[in-house]
Amino acid sequence: MSKTLKNILKDKKTLHYLADSAFESVDSDNSGFITEDELFMILNCVSKELGLNEPSEDEAQQILSMMDIDKSGKLDRKEFRVLFKKILEAALDIC
Repeated sequence: MSKTLKNILKDKKTLHYLADSAFESVDSDNSGFITEDELFMILNCVSKELGLNEPSEDEAQQILSMMDIDKSGKLDRKEFRVLFKKILEAALDIC
């Protein structure tokens, strides 16, 4: 798994494709943004997949605040791509 993650992180096109696919699957209301509730849902799913403790709502809010560069209260596609990359990097550290 770590070799696959390294390859994804090195290939910007693949990374963006996977991030965009994840974005579209998480954006349940098709608003073009990831809301706090949608972010909480994806963080829980990722945590379960990696065998980690699920984040609290406060932790999800903190992550949203850190990643929400334009301070809109939600993540646009570009902001989500940055978060997605950070999640993969963290997963690589765990492996």
